[in-house]
Amino acid sequence: MFRGKLPLFDPRSAPEAPAELFTAWLLHALEAGVREPHAMTLSTAGADGNPTARTLILKNVSEQGRQFASDVDGVKSRDLKERPCATLTSYWSPLARQIRARARGHGECRAERGRLPGPGCGGQGRVAARAAEQSAR
Repeated sequence: MFRGKLPLFDPRSAPEAPAELFTAWLLHALEAGVREPHAMTLSTAGADGNPTARTLILKNVSEQGRQFASDVDGVKSRDLKERPCATLTSYWSPLARQIRARARGHGECRAERGRLPGPGCGGQGRVAARAAEQSAR
């Protein structure tokens, strides 16, 4: 049960671009000191239809979609190649808010190869690298 009042939300007042609402709520979570506000859950299903979910680290959000730290050869990437459908869920418990974003269709969900940050990077870079190492398991 949540303490205090739940935030009011009228979907009719939401911006047309979903990324705007997500960004506003993410910034609010950051300002409110929510722990790990950039963590989100990616849900996918492989060719066999069995669902899987994993918590990831958000790297970027734009009108083109969300980028997250992952291993391009991991389970999530294979699932997205076999069935290009996914749901991303961000949940900020202290604020009693969550956003679910679904993507379906060619090109909406894709993995891109890139150099992951190494130990010389800041704390968030190391978190991203660890998330990628974990996703291969």
